[in-house]
Amino acid sequence: MRKGTRIRIIAASVICLLLITGINTMAAAREAYIDGIDSSDGQCKIYVNQNHEDTFLPSATESKVSVDGQEYEIQQIQALNESSEKISYVCMVDISGSMSQDRIDEVKKMIGQLADGKKPEDQVCITLMGNELNSSDFMEDAAEIKSYVEPVEVTKEDTNLYASIKEEIEDLLKSDLPKKKYLIIFSDGADDQATGITQGEAETAVKESHIPVFTVAMLKENPTEMQLEGAKILGSFARYSSGGHHFAPVVDGYGNEEVYGKIQNYVNNSLVVTANVSGIETQKNTISFSLTLSDGTESMQADYETGTESISQLLKQESPEEITPEPVPEPTPEPAPEPEEEPKEESSFLVLAIAGAVVVAVILVIIIVVLRKKGKQEEEEAFEDGVVLNKPLEISLKRQGGGEGYTLTLKNEIKIGRSRRCQLSIPEDAALSEVHCSLHLRRGVVYIVDEDSTNGTYVNGVPIVGEFQLEMQDIILFGSYEYQISWI
Repeated sequence: MRKGTRIRIIAASVICLLLITGINTMAAAREAYIDGIDSSDGQCKIYVNQNHEDTFLPSATESKVSVDGQEYEIQQIQALNESSEKISYVCMVDISGSMSQDRIDEVKKMIGQLADGKKPEDQVCITLMGNELNSSDFMEDAAEIKSYVEPVEVTKEDTNLYASIKEEIEDLLKSDLPKKKYLIIFSDGADDQATGITQGEAETAVKESHIPVFTVAMLKENPTEMQLEGAKILGSFARYSSGGHHFAPVVDGYGNEEVYGKIQNYVNNSLVVTANVSGIETQKNTISFSLTLSDGTESMQADYETGTESISQLLKQESPEEITPEPVPEPTPEPAPEPEEEPKEESSFLVLAIAGAVVVAVILVIIIVVLRKKGKQEEEEAFEDGVVLNKPLEISLKRQGGGEGYTLTLKNEIKIGRSRRCQLSIPEDAALSEVHCSLHLRRGVVYIVDEDSTNGTYVNGVPIVGEFQLEMQDIILFGSYEYQISWI
């Protein structure tokens, strides 16, 4: 064999090895999502979902939790199916005219599987989506659940999908349900009414609720491009939720009867982390939890912020009882000597002096308030080189070559990456790091920072290191695509 031929074979082998290594590197890393926290008597339970269907049980000794930067002991980590936690399922069923009876019958079968497969104490609510939402009570008995869905039929009604999801999320947040709850949406993704609630508003409601959402695209065979697009939009609600997942049996090539088994795997593999957080003392309006879960080989990170008024509310800790001092008998006052009558002229002068002092004080207070207000207004409207300081910018990222672009409001910072913790989250782009890069606004100037990403961040074809000042119409490459940036 010639020397040149051997070199080419070796080079080809090296390239193949690099490609295989790159593909493995691009595989989705484990991600964790905290969807609820409950605690009492200093014991804190943290409910966690993950993005993998296979079993992953971290070790309590290898894992750690911190609250507002203070680390606490993790006592136990359990898979949800091994715990005594009660689960609440809400199943939203699209019964509008864009569906068909055969697909609704398939939904009935899946809900029947859920009724038979859940723990006896778990409860299920059925919400029918038509012109309005109609919800059942929460039911534990499997026969009662199946009996409720049996007569459900397709209607000629419209589905206000986005408004329905937002309304259901708000109801779940108000309700006094167990901490562990799931929302399952069966629909073709068509939003028929469009009465003012946008897709973005519904996605925001899902994201901020921390409720995991499973979406099941009930498509007919050989769906059109428009129907496929509706299924993708439906899936966005799962992607923006805390550890939810999207299922599209027709597109992905498996049967509807397999959907419940997949949902059950994700539910069973979610975790209950118990930690001892007694002794916390804080009066902050928000409390930040940071959780690192590891089995010694793999690990995943989750952050969560709760808006409770104080840590004692979250932990249901009773404040120490206040000791009421015994009343001390007051001494009997001696009779006060009667004041000598002052001359009438001196009394009138004293009254006038007090009134004058009060008027002067009021005038001074008014002057101080006006000056502060004016100073604040001048600060907000201050100009530097013709640019208003601290004014948010509407950022446009136009994807080159067509495809999805993004419009964002930049106030201080926007993080970009695959993680759902980023303000611009693109989980489907495997070339992105979890937190890939970030945009910053300071004194009217836009900067981009590469956050130590694996594949780097480029501006106008040049890789950047650290912070880089952007100009209008610059071309930015992050992940798999280039974007032209502009702002107003």
